[in-house]
Amino acid sequence: MDSVVVVVASVSVVLASLSYLLLRRLTEPGVGQEDIQRIEGFSVATYGPMARLLLEEDAEFLRSQPGYEPGLERKLRKQRVAIFRAYLRSLGKDFSALHRAARTLVAHAPEDQPELAGQLFRQGLLFWSGMAMVHVNLVLYAWNLRSTVVHAQNLVEATRRMQSQMFVPSAVSASN
Repeated sequence: MDSVVVVVASVSVVLASLSYLLLRRLTEPGVGQEDIQRIEGFSVATYGPMARLLLEEDAEFLRSQPGYEPGLERKLRKQRVAIFRAYLRSLGKDFSALHRAARTLVAHAPEDQPELAGQLFRQGLLFWSGMAMVHVNLVLYAWNLRSTVVHAQNLVEATRRMQSQMFVPSAVSASN
């Protein structure tokens, strides 16, 4: 009985922490100079290498080489996971900058746009919950508990959509 209480309490604390972080992420203040630079420099092509980083073919090739040792594969996996995490951090920053800019456009629009504000909130919620799932899958992959590739393509696509929606003429004209 006591262990059930501990597990429930632990899960509750984790969920409350994640909810707080998500809410904080979705309500960050306005656009700064760093955001403008990120938006101007954003390109989906930057994240192309993510699709290949964790492919099993590389580990299979390594295993087929003379002198293969399991430690080499662990080292390769560890390095690739670290690089993948760096890409995820950058993607999160790009999405945040685009999301803040879109929220700023909506907030400064001459007319209230509750539908657009709701859509932005949902996009942020979906992106960050997707990011959390990618991180969970990445941990499983790093511990060799999951051999399939961790995909972040949906996150990249969500960021690309956020960028393209920001430059839709109706959204831009609404902010003037």
